[in-house]
Amino acid sequence: MIEVIISLGLLITLTLFWRPMVQLLTHGSPDADILAVLKLDATLEQQLVNKSVRQVTSNRLDFTAEDKVYQLERYRGNGAVMLRLTTDKGGHMPLLLGIDDISFTTDDGVRYLLRKHGRLYTGQIR
Repeated sequence: MIEVIISLGLLITLTLFWRPMVQLLTHGSPDADILAVLKLDATLEQQLVNKSVRQVTSNRLDFTAEDKVYQLERYRGNGAVMLRLTTDKGGHMPLLLGIDDISFTTDDGVRYLLRKHGRLYTGQIR
């Protein structure tokens, strides 16, 4: 009799916590996303120091430094959607993986709106 009660308790517990466990395993924790976006913000600030913004479209940011042109854009490659930094001469540096969407605007500096795992994050560069 006690085995049945324990089994029912475990079944109810598993049923209640199944969805949160699957979401945590497939999407990561919100804290990890926040840390990744904060790291991205610091990286973008560092990358854009003493560089001039050339062009901003809704999903791409072009800026120059000396004789190089850099592009910051959303990219889908090998099934992963990422924010990457490239140059006009080639190269590829992933900055943030697993993003859903990103858009850039130029009101009072360069601002971005990033969606990752369904959550919205905003930031301002410069």
